[in-house]
Amino acid sequence: MEAVQTTPTQKVRYDWVDALKFLGISSIYVGHMGEAAGALYPFTFQYCVALFFLASGFFAPHTEQQTFWPFLKKKFCAIVLPYFAFSAINVVVNVLTWGCSFTEFVDLVVAVFMGVRTKTAAAALWFLPCLFVISIGHYLLKKLLRWEWLMVLVGLGFYVATEIGIPYRPVGEPRMFFGIDSAMCYILYYALGAALFPYLKDFHFRSLKPWAKALFWAVTLACAFVACVVYFKGPSFPIDALPFELPRAISVFYSAGLALSLVFLNFIGAKLLAHVHAFTEIGRNTLILCGTENIMKEILAALVSLTGLKLEISSHFAAFVYAFFILYLSSRTVIPLIRDHSKILSGTLRFGES
Repeated sequence: MEAVQTTPTQKVRYDWVDALKFLGISSIYVGHMGEAAGALYPFTFQYCVALFFLASGFFAPHTEQQTFWPFLKKKFCAIVLPYFAFSAINVVVNVLTWGCSFTEFVDLVVAVFMGVRTKTAAAALWFLPCLFVISIGHYLLKKLLRWEWLMVLVGLGFYVATEIGIPYRPVGEPRMFFGIDSAMCYILYYALGAALFPYLKDFHFRSLKPWAKALFWAVTLACAFVACVVYFKGPSFPIDALPFELPRAISVFYSAGLALSLVFLNFIGAKLLAHVHAFTEIGRNTLILCGTENIMKEILAALVSLTGLKLEISSHFAAFVYAFFILYLSSRTVIPLIRDHSKILSGTLRFGES
């Protein structure tokens, strides 16, 4: 039986969810190694963002159980305050590391307040304002629509709109304040996570009927095949290899389908890793790890430079090892420090607390 944990406030924690978030943050760290990560660079970004939004939707509140203003204040404290705090630290680190003019400094500060993907102070930080917008948007829509699966259909509508309904693609060239256009793309996964969680939280392979086990294995093998093809041939290969051009109405769903197939494999991996404490512990602190990724990289590079050497990633395997080393080092150093001494950075500050 998988462990289900509770905190003193009776908030339920599922180890497999933490393991899933560990796999997600690992993919992001590896992906952010860029071309040094080789084929893992484009591969991980086919699913890691979708994975995090889907996992965030697992614990979307029931609107009848929580009124709007307390929910808004809680999300502001848990997401927006850490975003601005980590952004400020990253701006300081970037200025001290690379230097900049006053105009460039002002541009950095403006970019922080805009919260647009690809323009934040550190690569992973865009996720936080986008998640805030999605959380609030999902809450308000749920007030009107009630039914979880209707929310998924609405999220699908927003996804299609971002692909073919506006003159640019938010996935590649976002423009709106706090990632509103990116939120339109990713709210589909958040809504899907909220709808699927009642079924996933109690999922046990052994309890499935024989026909369901056969279906599960068939889907798993199909997804594994897709993963191998995408890894070795590239994410656009299946469509490019077709002797004809797919209608836009069909090809628009390719990215979402690919992401969900890879997320499914990560779900299986999370179930297998749920009892590995080192992994679940990292998974519980993904917010902090989003904020400290760039900082840890610059600190390590600076420490190595003090010896007269230069930190270089010499191979794809070295990039993989380096990414996991940063994760492990962060889990043993900055995470305990932040959780013990900063409620703002850890997202645990609440208005009205003494």
